[in-house]
Amino acid sequence: MSTSEPTQRSLLPATTIKNLAKEAVEQSEPDCKMSAQASLMLNECATMFIHYLGASAFESASSKGKSTITPQDVLETLEEIGFDCFLDDANSFLDEIPAVMSPKRSKPRAVPLPDSASIEGEHQEDAFQEEVEERKEEDETPES
Repeated sequence: MSTSEPTQRSLLPATTIKNLAKEAVEQSEPDCKMSAQASLMLNECATMFIHYLGASAFESASSKGKSTITPQDVLETLEEIGFDCFLDDANSFLDEIPAVMSPKRSKPRAVPLPDSASIEGEHQEDAFQEEVEERKEEDETPES
């Protein structure tokens, strides 16, 4: 890749990064300001860290014959790459995960509208209701 071509990266939401940085700095220096360039640099560094941590955690998981990264893989990777200072906070968050995650919701099956070209004017509403009823019966009928 040539250096004259800009790279296309997925960056984190800029407002989120700026607010996180301000929150961290304002605890010790409430009058501190951050330039747009510094905010962008933090975003780039955070993005690179997530890429690195994710790739390293995947390597850890795949070395154990797994194809899914688990929280334990992330914790082990943090320690391996020298970020063991995050382990206490990460373990605390791990304990909170069940409360943070929402249960999976199943989406109701969409009912397509009937083909209006085959329906004559005033009977359109009735035909739609019949179609809905038929689909409900199909959904309720046990599969053999």
